[in-house]
Amino acid sequence: MRLPFPLSMIPHTARNQFRRPTILLFLFLATFGTTLCRATNSFTNDVMYGGLLGEDTGTGFEPLLLDAHESHLVTRQSNESIPLSDNSIVAMLINPGTTDFWTFSPSNLKINGPTTLYITISTCTQPSPQSGLNATEIYANQTLPALQLYVSTDASNTRPGPDTDATKQDMRELVLGFTNITLDDITSDVYISVVAQNVSSDWQGGWTYQLGSSTNRNNSSIALLMLESLQSVLGGQNLFVIDTSQTEALITTGNLSTSEPQPFQIYAVLKDSDVVFSSLSNSYCVFRSNPSLFTTANAQVSMTTRGAGGLPKQQFLLGGLNASTEYNIYLTLPSTNDTSSNQGVVYPPSVSIKTKSSDTCQLVFNLPFCTETAYAAPANPNNLNSSALGSFYDSFASSQFANFSTSLQLTACNTTLSAQYSLFRNCSTCLSAYKNWLCAVTIPRCADSTDQTPYLFDRPVNTSRNPLIDQTVEPGPYKELMPCSDLCFAVEQNCPSTLSFTCPILGSFGMQNSYVEDNTGKTCNAPQLQYLASRGGRVEVGRWVIVVIAVHLALWITWGYY
Repeated sequence: MRLPFPLSMIPHTARNQFRRPTILLFLFLATFGTTLCRATNSFTNDVMYGGLLGEDTGTGFEPLLLDAHESHLVTRQSNESIPLSDNSIVAMLINPGTTDFWTFSPSNLKINGPTTLYITISTCTQPSPQSGLNATEIYANQTLPALQLYVSTDASNTRPGPDTDATKQDMRELVLGFTNITLDDITSDVYISVVAQNVSSDWQGGWTYQLGSSTNRNNSSIALLMLESLQSVLGGQNLFVIDTSQTEALITTGNLSTSEPQPFQIYAVLKDSDVVFSSLSNSYCVFRSNPSLFTTANAQVSMTTRGAGGLPKQQFLLGGLNASTEYNIYLTLPSTNDTSSNQGVVYPPSVSIKTKSSDTCQLVFNLPFCTETAYAAPANPNNLNSSALGSFYDSFASSQFANFSTSLQLTACNTTLSAQYSLFRNCSTCLSAYKNWLCAVTIPRCADSTDQTPYLFDRPVNTSRNPLIDQTVEPGPYKELMPCSDLCFAVEQNCPSTLSFTCPILGSFGMQNSYVEDNTGKTCNAPQLQYLASRGGRVEVGRWVIVVIAVHLALWITWGYY
């Protein structure tokens, strides 16, 4: 910025008068610009990092204690109303076109005074196509009706259901295998019905369900028949696919409020045949009652702080998968450390993965230096196993960082604020930005050479961005998810200009062949990519630059001229 005349030409008193309103003006503009930028940086889906760690993120679904004989289906006579116990769950088989009747009696249970009753129901199994029929066609063309829960507190309506007065009862249809009803100030009997609608002759068998009743409420965090979870898990998406190789998938939970491993369970089923879990995915007992192709038993489980926030997460390296195959992955948490427990939490939504077609891309993660790196990198299992592959990439990045750090030491880092190269950036922010950039460019993120995603960059044999990869690893052809251009610009913005670190010009050949110009993190590679891509907003870098310039200028006038 060029002033119309030098400040040295202004008398000292006039300069003070000029300086004060100017300072106030620029500080006001900086504050206003910052507020505007934050207001437009709207992450509408960013519920995971909304400062909710440790808070109750419950959705209003209540947990229940499981009856000791839960595993045995209750038997009943036709039209008999079965008494329910307090703080218990019972299991029942119901056939199409029939109704089960239940009664919760506070007086018989010696519950004195008004109380709140929490009723929950989960579907565990459902009818299946008749033997000999084309199951795929039946599932594709027919949808099984959901069970229905009816509740009445009216003594004149002891058999609630679809054929009785709707004003004397409340009805809930199970959604993805679960629903609940909460009744306040209960003093008399509560009448409950579970209705199974008719199905066509193409189906066989019935439904099994778990019905729970409790006057004790525990805080829960998901729609499910369950006990209170052992730790707080933030709401929203709680399962993330980091990346896959030909036979493995790296998956993590969301942020946890404890660094201790928890008994999370994952279930993997083939996506094209996932009809039971996907239709009953809000029910915990469905995972205990139906087979899955892969579970936690097929995974290496560990803890990590990698990712946004640097908070604990549990990660699973799921192995034994088939090449070029899609799976749906589900996450659950038993209410106790007993993984065989029938009580627990489901964390929807599920996630889908697709394994790679060749072994040219192998997963690297838990690296000593590039701690935020976790994805598939160019590989050749005939030359380097997964451990040696990670060491090769990490050691090279670490050696390059050491050289840069030595050069940075020539800059006056440990000095007064006014003597530093920037009022807002320092050597620590420079090193952090350089490390993020360095790990992304020295460890390419690898995709199948047959992947037709448009923003991938083709890497035929011997064309890796680093010749050392072709010399040591000798990968076959692959495609690269290019680093985000913002990683390069961050180094320029955070580091001293004396280091002569420069980025290609936007739109230039160098930029198009080295980076992807995308600051949303959805079509380029960067640390914490899997978390940034899940956020719903976009950072408008341009406005931040204006704010920084305004603040710099205001302080320059304040400190530079007296």
